[in-house]
Amino acid sequence: MGTGIIQFDAKQIINEQLPAPIRSKMCAVVEQGYDLTKEAIRHTTILNWDLGMLHEGYLRNLAIAYLFHKNIELNQLPLTYTYEYNHNHSYKYLVLAYNQMKMTLSQVATRYDIARPAYFRDKLQMANQATMFFSDIDDIESIQAQHYLLLTYSRGGDAPKFVNIGFPHLWRERIDLLKEPHIIAGGNEEEKEEIVTAETLIEFRNFTKEVGILGGQ
Repeated sequence: MGTGIIQFDAKQIINEQLPAPIRSKMCAVVEQGYDLTKEAIRHTTILNWDLGMLHEGYLRNLAIAYLFHKNIELNQLPLTYTYEYNHNHSYKYLVLAYNQMKMTLSQVATRYDIARPAYFRDKLQMANQATMFFSDIDDIESIQAQHYLLLTYSRGGDAPKFVNIGFPHLWRERIDLLKEPHIIAGGNEEEKEEIVTAETLIEFRNFTKEVGILGGQ
């Protein structure tokens, strides 16, 4: 019957692959990452001065990656993760996975920006990743394609101005997780977010030594 193409709705795919309760927890992790960054600077002499604070952006990326790592290890997020390198192995970065989704994290200047093409350019095929091809229009099989998403958050400040998730090549259809309802696990309205403790700071320092440099953007 010939070849056909079905275009998928980006937001629909995100809702199917990454349900709202999980997105809410991911948003909370990013928000906590800003607090951890601030506390890590305050309690680290080498960072708590004018030149040291120039590394705040790098530290924030690392703090957020660490908190995703920690929450996954504690089974508080039903995701998995891997570390991967850029093409010349100059740094490594975190890749999150859930269902048929893989996602990288990036700190950007504005909500309209995406990361510098690195992981997606060097390792993944962005083109048509939200499209299904089939050879017989009367015989469509349910094909679970791998979806590659990007999560971005804002530079600077004590809290994120946005936490966006979307397909890099369909960025206009992104979802700002800050604008979604925050779902409290177990329905307990009095449950509070984890505060940054001395133990968390120590674990974070050990994590930086273990994983080395995670991607700068």
